Amino acid sequence: MTLSFNQIKLILRDKNPKKNLFTIAKEIAILSYKKKEPALYYGGKYLYRKDKTNVSDYLSQKEFYQLSFSEKLHNFETSSLLRNKLSFALFCETNRLNVPSMLSYNLGASFLYNGKRYPASTDKEVVAFFDLVFKNSGEDQLFLKEIGSQGGKGCYLINKNTYAKEIPSLKLQKKSFIHQEFVKQHTAINDIYSGSINTIRFITHLDSSGKPHIISSFMRFGRGGKVTDNAKSGGMYVAINMENGELSEKANQSMGAGGSVFTQHPDTHFVFKDFKIPYFKEACALVNEMVLYIPDRFTGWDIAITPTGPTVIEGNENPGMQTADIAYGGLLKHPIVQNIMTEIKS
Repeated sequence: MTLSFNQIKLILRDKNPKKNLFTIAKEIAILSYKKKEPALYYGGKYLYRKDKTNVSDYLSQKEFYQLSFSEKLHNFETSSLLRNKLSFALFCETNRLNVPSMLSYNLGASFLYNGKRYPASTDKEVVAFFDLVFKNSGEDQLFLKEIGSQGGKGCYLINKNTYAKEIPSLKLQKKSFIHQEFVKQHTAINDIYSGSINTIRFITHLDSSGKPHIISSFMRFGRGGKVTDNAKSGGMYVAINMENGELSEKANQSMGAGGSVFTQHPDTHFVFKDFKIPYFKEACALVNEMVLYIPDRFTGWDIAITPTGPTVIEGNENPGMQTADIAYGGLLKHPIVQNIMTEIKS
């Protein structure tokens, strides 16, 4: 068996119908042989559940790394734009792309606003800096994102009325952040969960002729008062029907967050099945446009839906394929992914 002790514990606790131990052991052995590597991903992708009948269609660790790091799909110029949140924000604003406005940012104790630098090495100086930003911008909230972070880490929402108390615990001057306007979410999305900006993750491919393709999409939701929607922070994700922009029936949590399956949001009891996402066609068009501006050939895009349409939250040159693989039901059954894998291996 190639399952960790923690995975085995979580599998035993899983209340969903499971395959018998003989079938699990047989599938792990076959996958390890076919993929020429230990099937370490078997538990994390819930392949032990009875409804997972196409276990060969899920990406192995080797295949994941090939998609994430192949020089045929990624290059330094595009990857560096996507990896660095400050570079991405500046590029998008220069090209008038639809992203949240960046009001200010800091590189360690060097805080920058409106073309001027404000040194701020103490909490008192940081508070004074945001006094200025809140006063001049008229914003009630700011969303702070650590420039080099991933997976929802290093994200903070500060409020005009409470930031003076919150900032000392954040120690912003010790790291580097962009400070963006807070995105106002569509009321229909707020009905599901209003505590976070619940984004659509699109996986895209730019083919060898320069044509963009959307491979898959799923929507992520926060829970329990969290301001981020990532699976790593306890959120959940629901597959989207690309034909009509409707949510599927079930939402999944990552195994590390408990591996629960939900048919309705646990906080609001909103039923996921057949919910039609506002502005979904417009979101698809926006993503295809972004691919042409930043022509990384295999990218993840996070899109928020506002009352007036979609907006780009960020791009990812190394999108976490675990959730996309589970949401799609095995990405290797997608013809475009099959073509990509053939190109990588050729």
